Amino acid sequence: MHSGDPDSLKDLFERASALPADEQQAFLEHACRDDPDRQAELESLIAAAQEAEGFFDSLADAVVSLSPWSDDSPTGLSETALGADPLLGRTVRHYRIEERLGSGGMGVVYRAHDTRLNRAVALKFLPRHLRADDAATERFLVEARAAAALDHPNVCVVHEIGEDEKDRVFISMACYEGETLRHKIERGPLAIEEAWDYARQIAAGLGAAHAHDIVHRDVKPGNVIITPEGVAKVLDFGLAKLTDVTLTRTGTTLGTVAYMSPEQVRGTDVDHRTDLWSLGVVLYEMLTGERPFKGDSTAVVLHAIQNEDPEPPSTLRPEVPPELEAIVGQLLAKNPAQRPAGVEDAGLVTGEATLPRGVFAKPGSPWARVLSWPVAAALVMVAAVLAVWSFVWGPTPNEPASELPVATVAVFPFDNLSGEAALDRVGEAVVFGIVDGLSWMDEAQVVGRDAVRDALRSSGQGAGAREIAADLGAGTSVTGVVMSLGDSLHLRAQVTSVATGEVQHAVDASGLSADERVIIEELKQRVMGAVAMMVSDEPSTRYLLTAPTYEAFQAFARGQERFDASDHQGALERYREAYRLDTTFVSALNGMATAYANLWQPELLDSVVTLLESRRSELHPIEQHYNDQRRARLEGDRMRSVEAVRATFQLDPGPHAGWLIVEAVHAGRPEEALQVWEESDEGQTPSFDSPSPWYRVVTAQHMTGRYQEQLATARRARELFSERPRFRFQEIQGLVALGRLDEAGGLVDELESIERPAEADQVAERAVSWYRAQDSESYRLGMVEALLLSDRPEEAERLIRVVLTEYPEGLEAHALLGNALARTGDPAGAEGEARWLEELDRPYLGGANTYSRAAIAAHLGQRDLAVRLLRQAIQEGVSFEFLHYEPVFAPLWGYEPFEQVIAPRG
Repeated sequence: MHSGDPDSLKDLFERASALPADEQQAFLEHACRDDPDRQAELESLIAAAQEAEGFFDSLADAVVSLSPWSDDSPTGLSETALGADPLLGRTVRHYRIEERLGSGGMGVVYRAHDTRLNRAVALKFLPRHLRADDAATERFLVEARAAAALDHPNVCVVHEIGEDEKDRVFISMACYEGETLRHKIERGPLAIEEAWDYARQIAAGLGAAHAHDIVHRDVKPGNVIITPEGVAKVLDFGLAKLTDVTLTRTGTTLGTVAYMSPEQVRGTDVDHRTDLWSLGVVLYEMLTGERPFKGDSTAVVLHAIQNEDPEPPSTLRPEVPPELEAIVGQLLAKNPAQRPAGVEDAGLVTGEATLPRGVFAKPGSPWARVLSWPVAAALVMVAAVLAVWSFVWGPTPNEPASELPVATVAVFPFDNLSGEAALDRVGEAVVFGIVDGLSWMDEAQVVGRDAVRDALRSSGQGAGAREIAADLGAGTSVTGVVMSLGDSLHLRAQVTSVATGEVQHAVDASGLSADERVIIEELKQRVMGAVAMMVSDEPSTRYLLTAPTYEAFQAFARGQERFDASDHQGALERYREAYRLDTTFVSALNGMATAYANLWQPELLDSVVTLLESRRSELHPIEQHYNDQRRARLEGDRMRSVEAVRATFQLDPGPHAGWLIVEAVHAGRPEEALQVWEESDEGQTPSFDSPSPWYRVVTAQHMTGRYQEQLATARRARELFSERPRFRFQEIQGLVALGRLDEAGGLVDELESIERPAEADQVAERAVSWYRAQDSESYRLGMVEALLLSDRPEEAERLIRVVLTEYPEGLEAHALLGNALARTGDPAGAEGEARWLEELDRPYLGGANTYSRAAIAAHLGQRDLAVRLLRQAIQEGVSFEFLHYEPVFAPLWGYEPFEQVIAPRG
């Protein structure tokens, strides 16, 4: 190596800096094995860069007056660690130094009091060891001049640039109350509107800088202060570069790695568009709580920035609006020329992306609407031509046999509707891609291209695609068109059933002609997805309106398998994967919502339901009713929930009979549930493969006094679902209701409630014994209920108080304590628990707290209050399912107003 070669030094510095710290030394020793001086120089540069990086990360925190550096700060610096500081307590010019806030390679920051203007300021001093370095001094002053040149509410105010009596250069800056954006994000993703608002404010501050030819070059959450009034202020133009001043060696990369633009990573010249990239990264992080480019080492992050597209924000947070996601996508375009021209063009104010494509956009996606008008015109022209095209390639008088295998596919040449010779090659590439993709599918067999071509030659002029496909033994045909208009390219494929002549799926892919390969791949994936849907034996696929990509469909099908196995968490993970792979696949969102509903994660469920409501037109009518039911459940409206499920049942009875039974019982309509049960031949439909509807049928029979039928159905269910103990309980319940207590006692392993406690004390005792034998914390609440059943409220009280020490906010624990206190003769304590429940302010309670208050009132002898609260709880969403045998309401049994409340509604 030649030590005088600056390019080599630069190259080695960048390559070494991109490596993890524990790999740098070995790299330098090998690369500089013939030049120890070069190795020492590089080691010094890397050490200085690391020190400076730490300072820039901390500067924003240093100027937040309520966030001084302390032992619990990110760097762990403290006054003790820093040692005695001679400036503390001194007055520099008219600034009294009060506290040292931070230090690093490019300066030391103090909090000071401006005695002349009586205000708090932050003073940043150039460190002594750099003052002799003209370049470092000049960089420091450029930072100050750049910031001082800006007068904008979203930019940190710089009051003064000066020197003290010992020639120490300093900058006086505003000292703000508030916190950095980094600290806010550390607590989790921001509210959508909040993130959007901060992004608009940051953009406004950057726009003011760009208008003065100042590029920040280090936009990140740590360099943004959020004041208590919600004002965002951009700090630290320490890396700013005036267009007429060059202070750094060409190619030097500055800035925090995770927020650096691709051009910064490459070390090429940057302009204001590098700030737009960083703003996109910050907005992505505000929305999701995660950075778009992540890795275990600097090298991995740098590679991701230059070569990989991040996941769309909506895959991590489904409620992110498509419009905002499009804006983030255009800001993160790797080519600066494909980003907005300036912050005013980014769409943050209008809420509309201004460029046709971003990194998240895919042909055929909801963002297709942001394509230019020529694409829209092309779509209209394609639609006009398709009528003629469908006639030419449509059904023929000779109807093919219905037994043709649907999984065998014939792919026909795509028609070039534009007449441009160049598009003939595109059509050939499309067909080749589809045939190749289908050949890899386990679910399908594809007819070779040569066989299709030969059949077309020998068929004559009158034969259509459907007739030729039938002759080739294919039950499915794929035909298509290619069209262009200006710079846009449009592809459409029709996947048709040869037996019926019906188009099963029309698949489109559109975009800029320069993205030809991407568009072809998109169409191929969706044709494969459409074929997979046609041959799938999964019932839910009949509700898919549009064909997803094949990869997304596979993930969705795996999610359905996990759902059918009652593994709702596993299903959720696969639905998420499907949506990540194809954000146009709205049915994957629908699957996520179903999983959240079964896991009862109401906050997440609410966000996905809201997103689905905004995309209602993309859903199958069945899926629309699914979402209506989820919204009704979130709002505690049981009757509206039944109506939504009844609508699905009317459209497709077989798969939805069991669900209608479940919701009817919850809403207090056991007669309707039993009518559906009887019409389904008492469980002979696909939806009765799971235990849930069986359990509700038994409950409906109990609610209507059909105890003999209840006993018989419970025993059938026990045989079908032997691993489910709840059916043992329901059998016991039926035996007790029929007065067959000896038989019930022989079956008891667990008993939570019975309808005739006076005749079943021994059974309750056995329940207490069973719970006590379980060596698990999760059984303690059940133990409390069993103690209350066996009339041992004092023991129940002692146990529940122990539980409350660990879970002081547990609703069920407070309800049980109030119940126990009411039974031990402590009405004041019981009413105190009832007040706690009344004041509970949590979303998605569904009347649970009101229900518990009613139970406490019942045991305090306040029967009218208990009935009134129970009516309210039912209006708020409490299920009727347990009211007919719940022992907490035993004091109300036989009380006419109570019996009216729990009377079946239908």
